[in-house]
Amino acid sequence: MKHRNKGFTLVEIVVSIALGSVVLAILGTMILTSSNFLSGTSDSDLDKRCVDSCVEFVRDQIEYSTDVRIIENKGLDNYPVEGEDNWHCFYIKNHILYRDDSPVFDDSFYNHKQLEILVKDDYKNNMRVDFTYHLNDSDGEKAYGNRDTIVFLNITEKVNNEQGLYVSENVSLDANKSFSEKGNYAIYYKKSLKTNHSSDKPSDNPSSNVITGTVKDQEQLITSINNRGTYKLESRYKYGDYVYHDGTWYIWLANWELWIADQNSFDRYEPGTTYTNTAHYWKKIDSNWDVNSGYQIGDIITYKGKYYKCRKNTAMGQTSIEFNPEVNYSWSEQNIWIEINQFNSSEPNLIETKQDDSLVNKRKQLIIKKLNNIDLNEVETYSNNKSYAIGSIVKIKYGNTSVYDYYIKLFDNLGMPKKKVFNNLTQRYEVAWQRISVDYDINSAYIEDDAVYSSFYQNYMIVTDKAGQRYHYDESGKYVSLDPDNKGNINYYIPLINCYNNATPLNGFYYNYWWQSFN
Repeated sequence: MKHRNKGFTLVEIVVSIALGSVVLAILGTMILTSSNFLSGTSDSDLDKRCVDSCVEFVRDQIEYSTDVRIIENKGLDNYPVEGEDNWHCFYIKNHILYRDDSPVFDDSFYNHKQLEILVKDDYKNNMRVDFTYHLNDSDGEKAYGNRDTIVFLNITEKVNNEQGLYVSENVSLDANKSFSEKGNYAIYYKKSLKTNHSSDKPSDNPSSNVITGTVKDQEQLITSINNRGTYKLESRYKYGDYVYHDGTWYIWLANWELWIADQNSFDRYEPGTTYTNTAHYWKKIDSNWDVNSGYQIGDIITYKGKYYKCRKNTAMGQTSIEFNPEVNYSWSEQNIWIEINQFNSSEPNLIETKQDDSLVNKRKQLIIKKLNNIDLNEVETYSNNKSYAIGSIVKIKYGNTSVYDYYIKLFDNLGMPKKKVFNNLTQRYEVAWQRISVDYDINSAYIEDDAVYSSFYQNYMIVTDKAGQRYHYDESGKYVSLDPDNKGNINYYIPLINCYNNATPLNGFYYNYWWQSFN
């Protein structure tokens, strides 16, 4: 019997190898293509996320601005309007997005590519700006792009073309380009967002309509109850009281009453000042971090163009070190500040310091009750060029803040809100308007049953039914004889210190007890 040897011929082997090589080549090509596809897809996703994040960030920051300027990029050293602050700006530097003087995102966020933003506005008609975003390769080819149009509905300032508001063609925000290349522009803006107050719950501060997402928003929490007006050394302040000092609002954060009897201690507790090795008891109501300000958990501030959120109260028990948001000072393994990378300013930052009910109820018995059932949104701003009838209520703003004082006219004479006026005919000062507030005001008029808090006497005071009787000395010491039938109508300047029933008499007169303590 013959046995047949089984095996592969040389031809079969060659053919098999050839077919295998073809298959491997095809598989290799497929794997490489898939790898490149996945890599390209991942790269595209990163590019898209980068551009879309820039679009969202810019829109969130400027959409509700009240003033926008597309002008030469000069950073924040030169504001668009001389003498104004609270401006911010966007521009491109070294191919990444800057806000104010700091980059918005880290370099790695741009996926090793170069960001470009072109802008063109149409303020003459529609108050809008068209944005074109490009993310380019190093050779200048576009990797990803997006467009966005923002219509500015809150624009309140309109300026002419020479000031840079209107740009008829695309210009670049690239600070590295010259004007001849249609570059080196920046967008300057002031943020604002108007909010409505319900008419059945009128706000004590209807003009607090600026939303920044920072501590600055807490101006909205100032009411007739907690507004203590301009800071006074001799006054007493309790937790939750707001004062106005050097153009800024502050709130007292300590849980003990501030009362400075010794003027040598003034510098320890003056708003805006932190005495060595003591706490930060006043919080500055401002967007920017301040070394002399205390802060509460949840407060948001800006520092060098970045946003930070407070994670630990800094008002009590800390030394006077600089709580720099960039430095990780830590107590109980918890840093005071944490940076907010994706900040959204659409919601106000309202950290409330609620006052105790007994204090609130006491203050509600004062003359501020005259604002009850009044829609403060409808109260007009006082004008020197207009005459007002008795009973009229007007408002006057505190500097550049969003808080107002309210005044009611009590008498027809030469007096003005915030000011007593000397009458040459009667040879005495006259006051016509009353400041409706918790505290007594030396430039206010008062009538029977008006109750206020006196910083001088550290007590609540009320005008008695004896007001208006015969004897009185004015602030210069001059004796004035008054109409005894003018009962209750105090339409001339009468300092409280000269007519309180515990005051020291002058020439035997006690000024008729026009004021009495009120509990």
